[in-house]
Amino acid sequence: ERTVNTSKLVEACRTVDPLKECCRPVCRPAIMDAALQISGRQMMINNDNMAGEMNHTDYLNDCKGVVYSYLSKQLSSEVANKAFRILSACKVNKVCPLTFKEPSDVIAVCKNVAAPSPTCCSSLNTYIAETQQKILITNKQAIICATQFGSMLRGGGVMTNVYELCDVDLKDFSIQGIYTYA
Repeated sequence: ERTVNTSKLVEACRTVDPLKECCRPVCRPAIMDAALQISGRQMMINNDNMAGEMNHTDYLNDCKGVVYSYLSKQLSSEVANKAFRILSACKVNKVCPLTFKEPSDVIAVCKNVAAPSPTCCSSLNTYIAETQQKILITNKQAIICATQFGSMLRGGGVMTNVYELCDVDLKDFSIQGIYTYA
């Protein structure tokens, strides 16, 4: 507690805004700063006793755990739980968790379409439905996944906006879309 400005840390994480924290974080940098302060001090203390091969990242991760533990004791359980969920969601929503198989069937039937094509749309919808059943994703992840898949189609030579042509939208990539195909 002497190493870290604990009042600044607690204040930064007392009210975590779910919309702002992912874009302009307040709590996460405070946690990282506290962990860096602790790990820097720990590295200086242990520098003489470096028998093992523990690197700075290991120290930092351990220290982040200490900071999270400290916060969970300082904040009410409800506030801490909400803050930690928001921080976790920010990390999760940065990537598309889906692994897309090569969409060669979709590319083959959609490559040269200019107007709505039942074959193209059926192939596209089947591909999305099969991929979607692998894992539930959030709406933020759906944006990233739709962009990633669109890039794959474009890379395969599909220059038409098949999402628009086949009336595919973001919900088809997200949790809401599961009920569309059920």
